[in-house]
Amino acid sequence: MDINDKFWTLCLIQHGDKVLLLDRNHDDFKGFIPPGGKVDFPESFVESTIREVKEETGLDIFNPQFKGIYEYVNPGKKRSVHHL
Repeated sequence: MDINDKFWTLCLIQHGDKVLLLDRNHDDFKGFIPPGGKVDFPESFVESTIREVKEETGLDIFNPQFKGIYEYVNPGKKRSVHHL
């Protein structure tokens, strides 16, 4: 069985009671989402998080902390996406 797995990072950036969200209007998703993106081989999840936040916001972050996993599975397309 040919299955397409992808790993993505999402980074919650919080300052007091405010949270940074991006307004996405492309790809398969339209709406507000935290900064993040695809993990490129051979980078680690931490390296990917730092790179994606810089690319999408211009912010430099240090020592991001792992908080959980979100998984989206689409059996019809034989596709799963894992957000860390």
